[in-house]
Amino acid sequence: IAAARRLIHADPGRAWTLESMARSVGMSRSVFARRFHQVVGETPQHYLAGVRFAQAAHLIESGASVTEASAHVGYASPSAFARAYARH
Repeated sequence: IAAARRLIHADPGRAWTLESMARSVGMSRSVFARRFHQVVGETPQHYLAGVRFAQAAHLIESGASVTEASAHVGYASPSAFARAYARH
């Protein structure tokens, strides 16, 4: 799980799926999802969203535009980023 978290933090803009996260650490999707939730306290997808929002906020605070920040963390557009943020 620690390895998966490191990969997410290293590349939050990657098109992560539950399957790609699990595969990257050599686990099945169901085992990975269950262990991740047990260890971290939230689903992998929710954790990924939080990492993306935190990194986007840091970029914006550092002078990047919302468009630049949202693209860097994996959203196709600022509006997609805003919708995901509202859901989160």
